[in-house]
Amino acid sequence: LFSIVAMIWLFCGGFTGFAQYSWQQSNPVTSPLEIYAEFDKSRVNPGATVTLIIRGFLQPAWHIYSIQRFSDEAPKPTTVTYPGLRFEIIGPLKESPPEIVDDRALDLRLAVHKEEFVFQQQFKISPLAEAGSFVFEGALHYQLCDDHICTPRQHRLFSTPLIIEKQ
Repeated sequence: LFSIVAMIWLFCGGFTGFAQYSWQQSNPVTSPLEIYAEFDKSRVNPGATVTLIIRGFLQPAWHIYSIQRFSDEAPKPTTVTYPGLRFEIIGPLKESPPEIVDDRALDLRLAVHKEEFVFQQQFKISPLAEAGSFVFEGALHYQLCDDHICTPRQHRLFSTPLIIEKQ
């Protein structure tokens, strides 16, 4: 009976803390980046415009690259993708003002975000959209650096609910 309970505990997330990696420590605790996504409105009608807001929080000493490439030598910019997108994208992805820094790890002048940042993307809901509740999904593609090292390019999935109401 104990082994069955232990197996259930393991498969249901008993070691969820071990799935994340800490870049500042050698034991698995947490990533230097946390992201949260939400819409500016949780309920919308068909035909409405909504804004997706992605908030990022970085541990001290870490930075993430801007969505705009600062120079030809700069690493790939941070991007956001929306697999299975059901809405029309309106305009470009926007970001909070990046900081221009001399990146010692790459010996380049770059546009980065430190500590906190916000990305925003507007979408138009189809006028023919069916009413209901669903989960909107996306992925942040990025590279983290501090003054000494850079991580390989990474991908972080995010999701947020949205309710489309009947008109």
